[in-house]
Amino acid sequence: KTAQGDPEGQLRLYRFDPRAGEFMEDAPFRRYQLSEEQGHYIGAICALNEQELAIVERDDFQGEEAAFKKVFVVKLDDHENGVLRKRELVDLLLIPDPVLLAREVEGNRVTGSFAMPFVTIEGIACLDEHTLLVCNDNNYPFSVGRNLRQQLPDDNEIVLIHLR
Repeated sequence: KTAQGDPEGQLRLYRFDPRAGEFMEDAPFRRYQLSEEQGHYIGAICALNEQELAIVERDDFQGEEAAFKKVFVVKLDDHENGVLRKRELVDLLLIPDPVLLAREVEGNRVTGSFAMPFVTIEGIACLDEHTLLVCNDNNYPFSVGRNLRQQLPDDNEIVLIHLR
């Protein structure tokens, strides 16, 4: 949520020195602009390297109502007046599935793609320079993004995404 007095939809990014146990003096270090001014959230952030972060940005909907679940990359030194420029890395509602491994999975949007239609996509890790791990928190028993028709609680899903 935007801090009081900040531009709408901008979130603060701070640097913390774990050795000193305190925040760096350049606070806030950068700002991240949500794609929508209201209704989007940061689900998770991970460091790809010393200069790049992968950020899961999502709406607060599940199942067929889910409209925005994406992973963006930001470079800490690529900004305009402190606001990070971001590049879309993957749309989590349209993950390419060229061999149709997930063709029978409820919640997919388009043939040849796999969707993560969850409210809480809240985990991301960089396994190597070509592989991201993305997972949901199912908020058992309340999330039904994958099992909307049956109204069954979602499983936790862990998805490996190969980057080209």
